[in-house]
Amino acid sequence: MDFGIRGKAVLVSPPTKGIRPASATRPAREDARIIANGLTEKSLNEALIRIPQAVPDAVRESYAGDLTSPDNTAKFRGPFAVLDIFVSYPGVFEPKPVEDNPEDDRRRYFEVNGRS
Repeated sequence: MDFGIRGKAVLVSPPTKGIRPASATRPAREDARIIANGLTEKSLNEALIRIPQAVPDAVRESYAGDLTSPDNTAKFRGPFAVLDIFVSYPGVFEPKPVEDNPEDDRRRYFEVNGRS
């Protein structure tokens, strides 16, 4: 299937576990520029090593930093000012009843899951 994304800049955040690495590999198969974002260089390197195994000539870059932070977001925008596609898997949650989640936790979930 051709998604028509050849040459597009695709941000995958974070590309580290489960199905997420495939979310970076699939656009790479169509010659999209993959930009991986995660909290640490170590986790990004582990994820990015899988892409050339599937797509040897893939264009892949990374940015380690928490994009919920305005400072990190500003630093990210320098080299990655233009993005065409954003694939986001923030997934911060704690499996417990809503009434057992204090307001600070609910706010954090929203900030990470909704605003990142």
